[in-house]
Amino acid sequence: MARTTGFYAWSDALREARKALTGADIEWVYSDEGSGHKALWWSMRARILHADHRITSELLVCHPMVTSVVAYHRRERWTDCEIVLVHCDNSLSSTPGRDAPKGQSLRLLTVATEFGGDGDIRTRALQHFNEALGIDGIDAGRLRSFGGRNDSSLLAAKRSVAVLELTEDELTALRSQNTEGADGGAEGKVVVCRVADLLAEPICAWATLGAITRAVMPTWPPISGDFYTGRM
Repeated sequence: MARTTGFYAWSDALREARKALTGADIEWVYSDEGSGHKALWWSMRARILHADHRITSELLVCHPMVTSVVAYHRRERWTDCEIVLVHCDNSLSSTPGRDAPKGQSLRLLTVATEFGGDGDIRTRALQHFNEALGIDGIDAGRLRSFGGRNDSSLLAAKRSVAVLELTEDELTALRSQNTEGADGGAEGKVVVCRVADLLAEPICAWATLGAITRAVMPTWPPISGDFYTGRM
């Protein structure tokens, strides 16, 4: 667990804040024997020494760094942009908000990109997108990427976003397939939604909504994603 990227990033941030880890109790660790990763998800109760000598306790939860693909087709109004999502396949997806249309609970295609593999993060994210949805011929150079952020202040885990702007033909191909993915899993079930509908209806998580709006909102500069004008 202590050799995971999440722990390194959290402990570095702790030192920069002039705090120290004085003790910890491991609550649980989830490992994936098939992939050989011994600490995919983990949780620990940490005791933190502050600069004023207080000691506090907090529960830390971590998962590997992941990348979500925001594939969308641009429209004149940014709230009319159409987003490619897939159905959630966990227990929470069966209990969406009571106003959610047709009981849907949706998410972005997401892949763990912390671990080895050939190519950079964008290439691995695009490979996952192609395999899950059965689309070929999309060049990795078309993807824009935004740096990682935590889904929540309660999670020591980074999510980066890879943005892919689709053509009308590509969106039509995705919309028409509407079948199971290449691996036969539920994640291949494509649902195309307008941003306005995602904002209006509780059919996706706040973290998903944040990644989508960050990708398609018409805020300058749209290409680099750099809001610090001094670096431009």
